Amino acid sequence: MARCCEENFICNPRCNENDFICKPIKTNKCSKCGNLLENPSFEAGLTGWVTNNVSASVEKPFEGTATARMGQTAPSMFQDVLLNKNCRKPLLLSFEILPSLIERDVVVGNLIIEVIWLNAKGDVIGTGLRTLIPANRTSENRNILTFVEITDMPPDNAVKARLQFSKGARASNTTNILDIDNVILAPINTINLVKNSGFELGLTNWTFTNAFPHFRDSYEGTATARLLSDGTLLQNIPINSFMPNSSFLLSFAVIGGSNPGSLRAQVIWLNQLGAPIGTGLDLFINGEMLNDQSNFTTYVDVTKAAPDNAVTAQIKFTSTPGQNFLNIDKVIFARVRSRNLLENPSFENGLSPWTGEGVNVIQSNESYEGNKLLTINADGGFVFQDVSVQSARCYLLNFGYEVLANGSEGNLIAQVDWLDKDGRQINRGLSIIILEKSVPFVGRWVTYLGVTEPAPENAVKARIQFSKSRGIGDTLAGIDIDKVVFARLV
Repeated sequence: MARCCEENFICNPRCNENDFICKPIKTNKCSKCGNLLENPSFEAGLTGWVTNNVSASVEKPFEGTATARMGQTAPSMFQDVLLNKNCRKPLLLSFEILPSLIERDVVVGNLIIEVIWLNAKGDVIGTGLRTLIPANRTSENRNILTFVEITDMPPDNAVKARLQFSKGARASNTTNILDIDNVILAPINTINLVKNSGFELGLTNWTFTNAFPHFRDSYEGTATARLLSDGTLLQNIPINSFMPNSSFLLSFAVIGGSNPGSLRAQVIWLNQLGAPIGTGLDLFINGEMLNDQSNFTTYVDVTKAAPDNAVTAQIKFTSTPGQNFLNIDKVIFARVRSRNLLENPSFENGLSPWTGEGVNVIQSNESYEGNKLLTINADGGFVFQDVSVQSARCYLLNFGYEVLANGSEGNLIAQVDWLDKDGRQINRGLSIIILEKSVPFVGRWVTYLGVTEPAPENAVKARIQFSKSRGIGDTLAGIDIDKVVFARLV
């Protein structure tokens, strides 16, 4: 009995991913990782996409210089991607949406997102994902929504995946226009391991106190979980079928009412007796931050490596006393191939080991996560950290971004550069460009995600860096960065 051959990227359709049994066979190495989509930020217009009633807009890009603008009446768009070299992995999906009109009483239709499996003939052979972002979310124009989801496992005979967006009509289509940008479809190591992750079945599969299902104002689907003061919500997930010392991605969306309590999100390792033996992740989100966000805020983080004797991962959400509720939706827990490689990712220990200029680490009750954040000053500046990487692998980068004040904040570039053994830059693996006024909301956090290209053969390190220019004019503004995650997906 042998472990599954994923460590050296050998594809084996007879491999059982639950118990890692496989019979060695001769096959090609899996070489495809990273974002599978062509033109994911619409910089080349709608190239690569098949569209109906969709146009490229340069009015309010979230990343880069353009968005896909879904028109007023029944728009749709799709793109097919090849799966032949990604070892039949599930796919991580992410994108950002915002109504095109920033005015009162905006009404936008429901958005349906699908990932459809196609065989070699182009026939539909299954659906890997079909989800709904309801009209109350697509119509929310006070903050950008970042959406994250994971597909099911592709069938054995799946050759392509079709990512498709379709938006519904309304009785009055005057304001029924939605912008979509920064679309990611990338292989990830496992499916979502959480049962009833979107609370469509109420709180089935969850253990809870001071919590109940709420069938309104959801992040996706039809329901959320509402935590009252001193509420808890937890689920135990078996992990003993995975390789020892595995790490896992945790993602969820949260929104607070007026003056809510704070939220603590943890992953706790349990042994075979059900006793805690360590904490893989411990996130703190202050109620003052949630009070100002106007929309769900999405969080993505990666656990530490599980201890050798961990057989269960307990996902636990705890709310502190407050004057109002917290809603949690779309909880994702999936195995990835590394922990967060960055040290001090939330700047709780100041700047170390980051290197920066024109930056400050400050204490704040409105941090994206934790109690501190990094500010890049109005005049501009930079911050970076180098980490060890493996060649031919792809990595996830995500972070929280906030504009400090009304003014000219300049442009921010978040990038990953590959370095050789002598510290010389080989090439660039990822570049996320956030132009001035890309986020038109002051004091509201937005989550950005990106997936790198494969690291070159001679790459030994990655430099994760943020650099901001000085704004134009007399009124200048700084920006905040918090909770930076850099981890290998597959």
